[in-house]
Amino acid sequence: MSEFLHRLYRQGWHADPAVRPVGRLMIVAMVVSCLYALASVALAKSLADFQMHRQGMDDGSLPASAKAIVYGAYSMRVITVVSLIFGYSYLVQRLSRRSPSEHRLLLSWSVFGVAAYSYLIFTPNLPWTHVVQAIQVVILLAVAVLLFTPRVRAYFAGASVD
Repeated sequence: MSEFLHRLYRQGWHADPAVRPVGRLMIVAMVVSCLYALASVALAKSLADFQMHRQGMDDGSLPASAKAIVYGAYSMRVITVVSLIFGYSYLVQRLSRRSPSEHRLLLSWSVFGVAAYSYLIFTPNLPWTHVVQAIQVVILLAVAVLLFTPRVRAYFAGASVD
């Protein structure tokens, strides 16, 4: 684990100066995702209760075993977030590869992330989840904007960046 963190730090936080802001933002997005995963597990019951109440299933007709399954399902949301963490770390490692395909990959990830989190903001959920999603939108939008700067585009084109 320490080797993974050391490599992530070296390849993202101390990446080439042209893409260093992109790497740092990706690491920040990964940390936000990690904190969201921990909060989702810790607050799985309140998330599930909110959704059951919203769908009218809190009238006492749902057996306790079914509620336990719903609570467990909300705890399993962490798997999705862990997948995102691996995705972010994979992309941070790709920063050192100076090719247009890597640029397209990073741009696709950030644009898709902005779209996905923007959609989630408008779905019914607890307010704190919307705050986390809004933070992710801002971070990934900043990554997308940075990827369009001439310096970053030149870096991925393999040109000299001064």
